[in-house]
Amino acid sequence: MITNTKLRLCPKLTDNHLDLRNSSLKMRVRLAVQVLQESLLWLNDWKLKVQTGEVHQDKFLSDNTAEGLRVTLNSTIDITKYLIKEFNFSYVLTGKITQDNLEKFFGTIRLAAGANDHPGTPTFLQLYKLLSVYSLLKPPKFGNCTIDQQHEVTPLITISDIKQTFGNTVNLSALDDLKKKKSMVLLKMATGSF
Repeated sequence: MITNTKLRLCPKLTDNHLDLRNSSLKMRVRLAVQVLQESLLWLNDWKLKVQTGEVHQDKFLSDNTAEGLRVTLNSTIDITKYLIKEFNFSYVLTGKITQDNLEKFFGTIRLAAGANDHPGTPTFLQLYKLLSVYSLLKPPKFGNCTIDQQHEVTPLITISDIKQTFGNTVNLSALDDLKKKKSMVLLKMATGSF
């Protein structure tokens, strides 16, 4: 930031707000929250100028974009304050806060639903159970996990269980056994005793 001039573009913004290399200051969360709050005030002021006619509507964001920006700024401010107050965080890396995994999960559910890309609650629950069991039966081909050689891993449900159940005819007792195994797997996953 240029500080040797009298006129500054952002007079309330100092080097301490932006320069994180200053080891004596580290990253002051208060300064980061202050920048976010000022961004929110600027957005609200801009919208007010559009409403009063000082700025033409074409020069403002669309309503959806402005509302999305407000929600994002408010959420970031709230989660930062919460993490500092409740968990004594020294800093919050807002770039690490993402919903990509959640979007990937719902994308997988929609993909599994086939032509029904907006499944209802019963369909969603059935797909969730199906994908949960499928991930136990068929591990991913790629990943950064290694097999723990100390503990022998035995599958809870095997292919022979499925073949026995759905061979030439449906074996109802084998189907009941398979359902019990699936329920136990889901229960263990839910309780964390897996």
